[in-house]
Amino acid sequence: MVLRLCAVALVLWGGAGCLNKVPPQRLAARAPIAVAFAIDELDDAPEVLKARVFEVLDSRNLEAREVPASALQGQRLSAERFRALQAAARDAPFALLIEARAQYFTQLNGRFRWTVSTKFTVGRAGTTPPSQDSGDFPALMQFEHEKQAAALDDVREYIANRVTTLVDGLLAGMATVDGGVASADRNFGPLYLVMVDRFADGDRANDGPQVSQADPDASYGGDLAGVRAHLDWLAQLGVGAVWLTPVFAMRSEPFHGWAAWHGYWVDRLDALEPGFGTLPELRGLRDSLRARGMGLMLDLVLNHVGPETSLTRAHPEWFHGRGSITDWNDPQQLVMNDVQGLPDLAVERDDVYAYLLESTLKWVRAVRPTGLRLDAVKHLPVSFWARFNASVLREAGPGFTLLGEDLDGDPAEVARIWREGAFTAMFDFPLRFALIDVMCRGASPARLGAVLSDDRRYPDPAALVTLLDNHDLPRLATECGAHSAEAVKLLYALRGTPSITWGTEVGLEGEREPQNRGVMRFDAHAPMRAALAQAAALRRAHPSLREGGLQLTGANEQGFTFRRVSDFEVALVTVEQQQVKVQFERGDFRAEAALANHQWRTGERKRRVELSGPPDAVVVGSGPELGGWKLERALSLPASAELPIGGVFELKLWSKARTWETGPNRVLFVADGQGPMKVDLQWRGT
Repeated sequence: MVLRLCAVALVLWGGAGCLNKVPPQRLAARAPIAVAFAIDELDDAPEVLKARVFEVLDSRNLEAREVPASALQGQRLSAERFRALQAAARDAPFALLIEARAQYFTQLNGRFRWTVSTKFTVGRAGTTPPSQDSGDFPALMQFEHEKQAAALDDVREYIANRVTTLVDGLLAGMATVDGGVASADRNFGPLYLVMVDRFADGDRANDGPQVSQADPDASYGGDLAGVRAHLDWLAQLGVGAVWLTPVFAMRSEPFHGWAAWHGYWVDRLDALEPGFGTLPELRGLRDSLRARGMGLMLDLVLNHVGPETSLTRAHPEWFHGRGSITDWNDPQQLVMNDVQGLPDLAVERDDVYAYLLESTLKWVRAVRPTGLRLDAVKHLPVSFWARFNASVLREAGPGFTLLGEDLDGDPAEVARIWREGAFTAMFDFPLRFALIDVMCRGASPARLGAVLSDDRRYPDPAALVTLLDNHDLPRLATECGAHSAEAVKLLYALRGTPSITWGTEVGLEGEREPQNRGVMRFDAHAPMRAALAQAAALRRAHPSLREGGLQLTGANEQGFTFRRVSDFEVALVTVEQQQVKVQFERGDFRAEAALANHQWRTGERKRRVELSGPPDAVVVGSGPELGGWKLERALSLPASAELPIGGVFELKLWSKARTWETGPNRVLFVADGQGPMKVDLQWRGT
């Protein structure tokens, strides 16, 4: 099967070899790469082509250092050119040579067909031989006078895609490169959250005295054996990885009436909770998951420990001791005070940091999970996360996931923490709040478009983990009721990795703790079980839903449409009146997919939008250009803004005399077109 796919790739791309597909890679520490372009009949490559290649390298945390073609010493052979490139930039550990020749081919249906023959050489200093690949890329010119430079410009996305594959292959398998490490494999889902105690009791022998299956506030007795016994159930739901709540030694006695079976009141991070099982059982669960093609995610709590636990008694100096947070807008209190009274670790201390890191690495080495879910991100300094995550990745190696939980609805804040904290993935809480508003409460579907338009803020929006609920939020059945199945259908049609919570498939309900952390039921004919399985099967069957670029195609107060564009398939998704419709088209969409991906991730193509309205009013809305819903950044009318084509924005007028206008948020969809887009905003209300 692999050989046949390689043969097809050669026919389609005209390549000289078949490149193995590897997950996207990213160095944690920036490293230089020497880049040279050798273009026949041109002194230099077009600037737009170079910019696109440099953008790909930057996304891998490689700093492009261009070496002029003249430095290649007039060599004609690729091997000699590449050696000259490496000699010209001795301090760069990586080098990339792109050679190209554009030739006119024929006239086709009124357009002028060119072929751009391209050869790529990439390598790392001190290793031989470098990797090579080649391809003949088609360019269609509208006018006869367009020559080589225009043809190279036209195929820049083909070239960028090939560079991406080569560079990812180069970085894959390198645990460290000048202090840097590769990023996580994004394709680890759908993710299924299991609160271990509430799932299934597979071994009554490890039940402690606090277990009572008749008391909803007591421990149920769930354990690793219970999870392992129900893996076929999860496989039937199409689960790709299981996320376990903390399995480490914990306080198990209630505290002032609050139960302690959830695992987040850690006692010792370097030991397993006996009531959950043993290290051989944890490894056995991992192996059983792998045998079914599923991964294992462990949950890590680093901000605090449980109240009155062994660490607080043995090391009182390890804690800030400043009392509970009283002002949630105070950034210092957020990272130094106790969350709901839980003793806050002084992670700035060397001995505390060493304990947390070594305890974590112990489990990475002993269990080799798919990754870690990192709890309470906003309650630890971002400098801690950058240091800790880099250290974990050096040990874990490429493809390891560090999934941050920052329960914030502001995409700008999630993106900042993601970048500065060196996480490989983040939960998408901004989209979660919009999904609940639209699918469960009947808000305008355009709200989804407004949130998705902020994808350009993120390092990699495809690496987001999407969700509808979890153990800290109201359950989907409680929030959505009869619309739950449609909400799941949409979740699985969106970009990112979908995440679901134990019991969603059987309609577990609950608004807050402990009701939203109910005991699992295994109802074979629950309707949501079929809905989840169907959504997962549809996603598996259609590459457009798994990896397609996002293209927003229309939005108003009643509906929202978007496309997921992959190389040979497009998914057309419509959201109206809390209903979701998904259709598919097959064909050759490679060029369109590359452009859609680029626009989705960058918002680079823009259109001028001119806004007019009452002179005493200002306009504010979603997106940084319209103030990000911060009134102090509102635009005075008349105003203009350069907005990304295909972007969706919600906005509203405000007046000092009249405050907010009445009615729902306005919706602005930035359509492609020539010239500025004019929008007249008349005041709504008195």
